[in-house]
Amino acid sequence: MNQEQIRKYVVFTTLESHSKMYPSVTSKLLGYDENLTLLSDNNSSIKTIKECIERGMVGTATNKGEVRSDLIKKTLYLGGKVENYGKIIGNMILAKSVHYTESDLSRGNDSELSDKAQNVYAKAKEYKKELEAYGVDVSKIEELKVTIDKFVTVVPATRISKTTMAVYNDELKQLFKANDELLAKMDLLVEMGGDKYPDFYREYKINRKPIMKGGSSLSLMGRVTNAHDGAAVKGATVTIVLKSAAMAMSENADVTVKTIVKKTSAKGGFRIKNLPPGTYLVTIEQVGYAPKTVEINVTGSDLAKLNVKLERL
Repeated sequence: MNQEQIRKYVVFTTLESHSKMYPSVTSKLLGYDENLTLLSDNNSSIKTIKECIERGMVGTATNKGEVRSDLIKKTLYLGGKVENYGKIIGNMILAKSVHYTESDLSRGNDSELSDKAQNVYAKAKEYKKELEAYGVDVSKIEELKVTIDKFVTVVPATRISKTTMAVYNDELKQLFKANDELLAKMDLLVEMGGDKYPDFYREYKINRKPIMKGGSSLSLMGRVTNAHDGAAVKGATVTIVLKSAAMAMSENADVTVKTIVKKTSAKGGFRIKNLPPGTYLVTIEQVGYAPKTVEINVTGSDLAKLNVKLERL
């Protein structure tokens, strides 16, 4: 993903997490929860694609033969449907672009098979509505995508092919566009009735602000609750320190370590901006509760999330 997409993804996931902390509010905003569900689904899809790109599709050869055979079968099935549709409407370019025989798919190497399957998937998705009108079971389209993803995780590879990357980039563009539209609807719903819930409204507005290039970005978002009943722990002290710095301080008392200290909100939440990538120790303290220290990794590209449950003394 590019930097703009990374910044938007942080906004998407932050708003998703924030909204899920206020189910009693969102349920009263007509249509909000339906949009939130779609946003959550899209965020999951973005995360899956992001992980595929980041790992470069490097995997193991476990079950390779079985998965390969399944992929060939599904590619032939869906490719045949798209090819027939192309012939029906007189689009021979489309028909020829997905014309693969079992021999074509079987003879090719793993990368070639993946590319051809991706091509069939992309064409089938492009003409999904038209195929459905002709009685084609369009659930087979997503089944093919699932099998493609499974295949690339079990086949060792050193890089993502251009065709695969093009498909992923196209999917990302569509997902980000869909999420932009969903947030526009959610904004209107919040403006219509959200101001009746000050805490929710204020935090939504803060989280909704686009993270512009060169500006501050949210690195860590957390919530502190009572381990017994799940109630928010308000006013707890949250201390964040880089793990390596804390270790150095434990070995040498003269070492000065920079710490970040926050207080939890009425809903038990806290937010930290602009944390450099690294492993951090987060200590939560509140009168009447046993203090707790947890370790969390901040990558710099993903929003780190932390939910801490405190035990009463």
